[in-house]
Amino acid sequence: MAENTTPSRPHRSDPAGPAAGSTPVSGSAAGSVPVSGADPAPAPPLPWLLIGGLASLVLLWPITALLGLGSGAPRALILVALIGAIWIGVVGLGRVPRPVLVLALTGLAGGVITLVLAAVLGGSGRPWWTHLVALGMDALWGTIAGLLALAVQQLRGGARR
Repeated sequence: MAENTTPSRPHRSDPAGPAAGSTPVSGSAAGSVPVSGADPAPAPPLPWLLIGGLASLVLLWPITALLGLGSGAPRALILVALIGAIWIGVVGLGRVPRPVLVLALTGLAGGVITLVLAAVLGGSGRPWWTHLVALGMDALWGTIAGLLALAVQQLRGGARR
């Protein structure tokens, strides 16, 4: 008779744990063992309503154009400064978790709103790839605003100590 030469696996309740050199696979019957010994705290959920609300501020561009409030570079600079200040102020002073990610997504959502609005109102007639560049730029501006909001949060946290 042949003997079973397959090494036996310890039972989950075995105090010796898994055999030396073995690595438990996540989702396997043996379960998984966290590297640090403790589960990391879950990240707070993203504030999607805040992201959508802040992104909707990009609607100031067509509203100011329809109302005839300025044109050209002065209008653009005022709107960029106003929208940026609101984004940084709300997220920085409001202590929103993960400010860089939140405002990067806000910039991206603002770009999507702009593209949808342009398509509904007649489109831009530009090649498709320019829309990707525009979305990337919107996400970049949001990321920069997020970094500034993070700096505001850190300054406020440091001042309270």
